Amino acid sequence: MIIKKRKDKSDFNKKGQVTIFVIIAVLVVVAGVLVYLFLPEFSISQKDDLENPQDYIKNCISDKTKEVINKVSLQGGSLNPEAYYLHGGSEVEYLCYSNEYYDLCSVQRPYLEEHIEEEIKSGISQKTESCFSSLKQEYQNKGYNAEIVSGEINADVLPERVFIDLNRTIYINKEGNSETHKNFEINLGSKLKKMIGVAQNIIEWESSVGTAEPSFYMNQHHDLIVNKKPQGDETIIYIIEDNAEENKFKFASRSLAFPPGYGVPPSNVMPEQNE
Repeated sequence: MIIKKRKDKSDFNKKGQVTIFVIIAVLVVVAGVLVYLFLPEFSISQKDDLENPQDYIKNCISDKTKEVINKVSLQGGSLNPEAYYLHGGSEVEYLCYSNEYYDLCSVQRPYLEEHIEEEIKSGISQKTESCFSSLKQEYQNKGYNAEIVSGEINADVLPERVFIDLNRTIYINKEGNSETHKNFEINLGSKLKKMIGVAQNIIEWESSVGTAEPSFYMNQHHDLIVNKKPQGDETIIYIIEDNAEENKFKFASRSLAFPPGYGVPPSNVMPEQNE
């Protein structure tokens, strides 16, 4: 006599659940493929590249902006100094200069901050065009019509930061859906404005009495280090350093120079610093 083993009802329930899960998984995969094929605007790459064009531009241009600001700072405020002293591998511009002995120097950059802002604008202009052209190409590759309206770049050296308005507007359109993107801005934390203020005050002293005393400025600004480095031809290299971020502003001065064999003029009492 053959005895058949009766199947437990729970076995059928388990197999049914597995079958349902398999069917659901297949449907999810199929749906994902269909979305990817017929609705490419929802793809991950689309969101990364185009949904936040401000982030795209910021990532594209931030390193170049930092590079330009650093170069300008190490070269006395100019990308291509006209009159300079070679120091530490950098062409450090004279912000105050006389080629005569016993003469006070003449200020070379009376509007130093404005000059530096113009240099920053000039230094990033080509990269700005390249980044926006690349962004426009990204849109076109995704089937969008894209137009960019360009204005003049604005750079402002502000307290504790450098602010740059790239002044661009992007209009995009696809299948009747249009968007407008603007406010392409770069904000970089920096004490450049404070360092420029110290440099301008030093220049005032170099042009009026022929020397300046670094300790005066460090007593006024405890977050800065000011070094004064005499060179062989009576040139002085001043280095103003942010001791927290290790950013530096360097410039050269040659004032009230004495011939070889003569002593340097004494350092007098410093006046109040202009803010």
